[in-house]
Amino acid sequence: MTERTADDVGAGLVPVLGAVEAATLAQTFAAALEIDLFGALSETSADVGELADELGLHLRALPDFLDALVAVGLLVREDDRYRATAAGRHHLSGGSLDYIGHFLVAPAQGESDLARLLRTGAPADHGGGGDPYTNPHIAGGFIAFMDAMNAMVSTELSRLIDWSAHRSFVDVDGARGGLALDLAAAHPHLRGTVVDRAEVEPYFREHVSGHEAAERLTFRTSGGPLPEADVVLIGGVLHDMPDKAKVDLLRRAATAVGDQGLVLVYDNMIDDDRSHASALLASLRMMLAVPEGGEYTVAECREWLGQAGLTVVHTGNLLTDTLLHARRG
Repeated sequence: MTERTADDVGAGLVPVLGAVEAATLAQTFAAALEIDLFGALSETSADVGELADELGLHLRALPDFLDALVAVGLLVREDDRYRATAAGRHHLSGGSLDYIGHFLVAPAQGESDLARLLRTGAPADHGGGGDPYTNPHIAGGFIAFMDAMNAMVSTELSRLIDWSAHRSFVDVDGARGGLALDLAAAHPHLRGTVVDRAEVEPYFREHVSGHEAAERLTFRTSGGPLPEADVVLIGGVLHDMPDKAKVDLLRRAATAVGDQGLVLVYDNMIDDDRSHASALLASLRMMLAVPEGGEYTVAECREWLGQAGLTVVHTGNLLTDTLLHARRG
């Protein structure tokens, strides 16, 4: 089997992520036409609550949905009120004589997943999928996907962090150990622990087997205190957890690193101005997949870190992710 490098993973997934974002934008545009959002905003502006009442929508996904459309230029937001652009009023409103939506979106077979999310607040249900970790038909592929998403940032994490100052790390929800393996291979003095569900452990052992760095990696089942380490990595984890669970995990991370350690949190966080489409669209994807999923703003993450007794000491970027460095105190 051909060895894959961290650079291979990052370079390969960047265009894939671009394609995923484009697909989500197409879904978002189609759902806006499906619920006739532009028609509702063709004559007047409205805030989130007014739109929810008028169109019979749930409040869970609506703010990110609207702000994503603002970010790509299809709506205008002023003082937390939304209105259609001139093009939206004339060409995307279902009641307009110049409506062109019929030619832009293929006829749907029933309600789309995103329209259902907007109406009910519930994620997509494709029937019988169940828990991807325990469904034998999809578990391997799902865990490989999670591992690839974790590992694609490994090259940048190796370069951005002064690992010579640390001896150990924990990767929370580290899947098969792709990121942990890359970090351990790049820094031979490091020892790492992957923390994930028990169902993942056989995939981890298979994946790291035979690698020189494998002897410096261990697996720990999720739940309870995190292993003590100099660095705790929490990447792509908080966006599918309820707020209380987020703070609990961050508190356990703070305990694990002690007074001298470092907690690294990275995710496709929404900028505080809510003006970047990428994170808003990513949030909609999470909401479609996970009952309590969704991206969050940098300010919200800082608040959760503060509640856990952690202070942000540096902010950086990893591909599409925002990276927060936090320490106790």
